[in-house]
Amino acid sequence: MSWGSEVSARLPGLYASMITIALTARLAWRLWGRGAAPLAALFVALSPFAIAFAPTAFSDPLMLMWALAGLTAAAGGRWFAAGLLLGCALATKQTGVLFLPLAAVLGVTAGLKRPARPRDALAALLRFAPGLGVVLALMLGWEALRGGAGGAWLAGIVTNNPGRLAAPAELGERALGWLRLLHEFTGSFLLDVLALALLTALAVLEFAAGRGRGARASALILAFAIAYLALHWLAAVPLLDRYLLPLVPLLALLVARALTLAAARLPRREPRVVAAAGLAVGLLLLPGALAAARSAVPVGGDHGAYDGIDAVAEAVAALPMGSVVYTDALGWPLAYYLFDAYVYRAPFETPADLADDLRTFGADGTERVLVMPGWRDHRPVLSAVRAASFHPEMMLRTTNRHGETSFVVYRLVRQ
Repeated sequence: MSWGSEVSARLPGLYASMITIALTARLAWRLWGRGAAPLAALFVALSPFAIAFAPTAFSDPLMLMWALAGLTAAAGGRWFAAGLLLGCALATKQTGVLFLPLAAVLGVTAGLKRPARPRDALAALLRFAPGLGVVLALMLGWEALRGGAGGAWLAGIVTNNPGRLAAPAELGERALGWLRLLHEFTGSFLLDVLALALLTALAVLEFAAGRGRGARASALILAFAIAYLALHWLAAVPLLDRYLLPLVPLLALLVARALTLAAARLPRREPRVVAAAGLAVGLLLLPGALAAARSAVPVGGDHGAYDGIDAVAEAVAALPMGSVVYTDALGWPLAYYLFDAYVYRAPFETPADLADDLRTFGADGTERVLVMPGWRDHRPVLSAVRAASFHPEMMLRTTNRHGETSFVVYRLVRQ
């Protein structure tokens, strides 16, 4: 696999992340006016969490872009477009389904120019449904043409469905795990405390302001964020950092709203106070943003774990047709890079499995290599190779950006 292909896999997420900044600003503008828009955009643009995920090949940045576009359309009363865009989010990743109720309620609350009556809300939702239906029909049609059983979308649900709630003994550890990941939104404990204080102040200020459209929008977004976190805490889903990416723009919206509300209560200096608050937030976020740009934060991509895998793939692809490639820990990453190579990938679970395979098939004269990641202990596997009467001869060693061994390729020579 060429370097250009890897870059092309990362570009959609990068572009989607940049568009997400603009969409966050636009949604803030529609909900609360021009004052909150630059603050919300600044928070997303400099969030270490968002920066860390921007250049990855995960589908989460794309799903988030479509979901925010759908929320923005709903908040502007463009119901068919909202359904279409939320359908794209849903088609991109299963998590998009969680944004459907938020879009519907937010649109009824903020997207209707007059106080929503049941008849108006029903009419709006009836315009929303066809847009969503167009995308769902295309998804179903595509799966029917492929002749697949269930399709990729349902396969994603089955793969990620934990099938149970978290056990009571797990709840404390899970809460700490999610809190550690939430800290990477800002990368600063000072900003963590400030954000928590602002969210508390927001609840107080919105309650004092009454029941206007802005207050209802704040309450909805805050309730959705809390429910989203609670779902991931109580359901036994893995503690994966990318699951929290959708909360970054939502937190940015709420923090921006809190700052503008607080500034509005000051006499005659609101624009200057908002500008000063934005500058302060930007300066506090900047160290974490720079660290994320250097891949020096513990979220996002692989942080060098897979540096050199393209060189491994190039060396393996140059082997004679039909060569056997053994690996126990690489799975789909190596499969991605070797998708068009004429070699046979032979994964094994234990060193004993590898030894059995070598004893059974190793006498056929086929070229055989072993690919081992640098973070694994090679000794048990190499001992199994020798026990099967093969000699592991180092063929290639790669290093990561930190100068550490990332991969070793051994040629297995029959003794």
